[in-house]
Amino acid sequence: MVDVSALTHVHTLYLVETNVVDVSALTDVHRLYLNRTNVSDVSALANVHTLNLSNTKVVDVSMLGNVHTLNLSNTEVADVSMLGNVHTLNLSKTGVVDVSMLGRVHTLDISGTHVSDVSALSHVHTLNIGGTYVFDFTAIARVPNLTIW
Repeated sequence: MVDVSALTHVHTLYLVETNVVDVSALTDVHRLYLNRTNVSDVSALANVHTLNLSNTKVVDVSMLGNVHTLNLSNTEVADVSMLGNVHTLNLSKTGVVDVSMLGRVHTLDISGTHVSDVSALSHVHTLNIGGTYVFDFTAIARVPNLTIW
């Protein structure tokens, strides 16, 4: 296991594909990239600005509502009800089905999910719904940047 306790004041930290598990000391890191790690507990990272957790074991993200940019792609995350204040949110290939609380997110990627109802997303600025179960585009017809594939 990688000990990162000495790295508490690093501005941008890439720990991609490392054996890091305990990230509780990294509360003051501004940009943190933990993709492809075995990290599962991110409760200490509530104030990180940019957080990449793609391909991790993270499931509970309820404490990450104040993160500015959050990548949860390729995780088992399903409940994103507390992430409505995130600015940029990548939920591609997750277990997410309900996005009703994400109407204030600026940039949202829900591609490859089982989402079918996007009626709450009319104010999203940039939206990727490729590979979803969305068939009614009425609510998102005025989204400025829309990707459907």
